[in-house]
Amino acid sequence: MFNNQIESFVAGDDKSDYLRVLHPEPNIIGADIELLFPGSFNPVHEGHRKMAEIAAEKSGMSLWFELSIINVDKQPPSASQLEKRLRGDFSPHGLVLTRAARFTEKAALFPECTFVVGADTLIRINDQRYYQTATDRSEAFDDFARHQCQFLTFARKIDNIVIQGSNVELDDRLQSLCEHIPADVFMMDVASREIRSSND
Repeated sequence: MFNNQIESFVAGDDKSDYLRVLHPEPNIIGADIELLFPGSFNPVHEGHRKMAEIAAEKSGMSLWFELSIINVDKQPPSASQLEKRLRGDFSPHGLVLTRAARFTEKAALFPECTFVVGADTLIRINDQRYYQTATDRSEAFDDFARHQCQFLTFARKIDNIVIQGSNVELDDRLQSLCEHIPADVFMMDVASREIRSSND
């Protein structure tokens, strides 16, 4: 899958804002990206695919996985690491590469988009530590609303603790943009790092 077009995008020779790598089925050429599932997908696994399935069914929209080659928390993947991730099973959904590390950047790229996130990611979006100032954080929430973006959140089980978006303390403006899938519908209780560890 790691073709010349992807190589050019990763190298920065292709200045496009994003690159559609895989198209969802059925594929509508040029259709807007309205349902986006950001992540590092290292690797993509059954929990991700189940979240994608539920989100697509609930929204009635085609889902796109989004893999940013720049990440706020992690080192950018090398070419070989990225190639390995792209070999994962993302079908029948789409896959888009971006350079949008932050959700404010994703919102600007994909206005009127619904972002599919785990409750742990939602907590980070709300967390002041991910913003330089309180004003930056406030403006980010205003940007989400201005771009008419929403968040579809899924419960996570981390260290035997169930985290649901509906039960975490969020800024009211962010909470107003969220719809929460309850844990009894689906809860992700596996992490990519656990899969990597088991494969080592």
